[in-house]
Formats: sequence, C-alpha cells, structure tokens
Amino acid sequence: DRAHLDAAYAALEALVASVSEVSKADVDMARTFCARYENLSSRDCLHAAIMKRLRCEKIWTYDQGFDVVAELQRIA
Repeated sequence: DRAHLDAAYAALEALVASVSEVSKADVDMARTFCARYENLSSRDCLHAAIMKRLRCEKIWTYDQGFDVVAELQRIA
C-alpha cells in the first residue's frame, strides 16, 4: 500500500544486487509462457521469462500464480 511504499522500496533496494533490462527475447519467451500458463498474467509471464534468461529458479512472492511455472520455485 502507498503508506508503506518508501519502507518497502528501501527494504527491496537493500536486497537487490542488480536490475536487468527487458529484451525482445524476454518478450518472446513471455508470449510462450502466456500460451503455456493461461491463468498467469502477462506481467508475471514477463517476470518468469527474465528469470529464465538469468537462470534464476527461485522467486520470493506471495503470488500463488507462479506455482504453475515448472521452471520456478516460489518462496513465500
């Protein structure tokens, strides 16, 4: 929520080592994920595509939609 936005941003900034750009290949992979995982949002498919490119296999989120992505392990 907006009341805690600054605190959440500061906490995330302390955890994040880098930020990755989005490439056309990421968007193409996201389209593949959208076809494979019909209930996953396009934004989540893009996140999954970028994670696949970066060989990142774990995601820290409460978003249960990621549970359907075989390539990822969701940590809540």
